[in-house]
Amino acid sequence: MSPSPGWYGLLAATVRQAVLTQFRQDSCIASARVTLLVCHYFGIVAKPQAVKVCAYTPLAWEQRARLASLPAEQWPSGAWAVGITGGEHRPGRWNGHLVALAGRWLIDPSLDQLARPHLGLLVAASAWQMPEHWSGQVAEDEQGQITQPDGSVITYDALSDTTWRQSPNWSAKAPGIRRCTALAIRHLTGAGQ
Repeated sequence: MSPSPGWYGLLAATVRQAVLTQFRQDSCIASARVTLLVCHYFGIVAKPQAVKVCAYTPLAWEQRARLASLPAEQWPSGAWAVGITGGEHRPGRWNGHLVALAGRWLIDPSLDQLARPHLGLLVAASAWQMPEHWSGQVAEDEQGQITQPDGSVITYDALSDTTWRQSPNWSAKAPGIRRCTALAIRHLTGAGQ
C-alpha cells in the first residue's frame, strides 16, 4: 500500500477513536502500539519513537523567550503552553510521549491530550511529514516544529528513553490493544461504516 498524505491523518484520528473506547486520554503508549499494528496490517513500515512534545498558543509561541522566565500566572491572557517533557518518572507512570514514525511521517494519535480548548489551544490526533532529519535517524537534540493553520505551534524532540516498553499497554497481545487494532482496521477498510 502506498498511502496518500491524507491517509496518515485519517489513520491517527481512527486509531485515537478506537483507543479511547478502551483506554484513558493519556494513552500514548497504547495509541502508538495500535498505530504500529495497523500500519503493519496495511504493509506500512513504522516504528515507535519516544519524544518530548509541547503545544503553544500563537501568543505563547511568539513570546516564548520572554515567558520562559515568568511563572504561568504572570503570562498574558491568550498565552498558554503545555507539554510532556520527559525526565523523572512517577511510580507506574512514564514521563514521555510516544508516537509512530512511518518514513518521514510522524503519526501522533494521542496529541489531543494536550488540548486546552478553553484556553485557545486546539490540537488533535494528527500526522505530519517531517524534515529529512526525521526520516529514520532521530537524534535527541533534533526538534520537529509544526505550525498549525491557527498559528499554534507543536514541537517534538526525540527522547532516547525506552522505559515505555515496560508498560502493559505496549503488549500487542493485550486484549484492549487487540480490540482497538481490530476496530481501527475495520474502520479503515470500510467494514466499520
